[in-house]
Amino acid sequence: MVTNLQIPHKPFTNGIAELFVQRLEEMLTERKWINEEESKKILNEIIEEYNDAPHQGLDGLSPNEYERRLMCQPSA
Repeated sequence: MVTNLQIPHKPFTNGIAELFVQRLEEMLTERKWINEEESKKILNEIIEEYNDAPHQGLDGLSPNEYERRLMCQPSA
């Protein structure tokens, strides 16, 4: 499951959420499934694909790459 926490009364977060929903819809329309098992498999593939794709809000890094870089930084 992908969670998108929004800050109340901050319009820019709505845009981020809307872009995510738009991309998710695009990714779902590219695939077909006939049962719950297939839909779960497809959603897992979509999550992997989404997290491996570059994101403008992360300076062009994918969420996975961003996380890897954070894990390599020494804690304060």
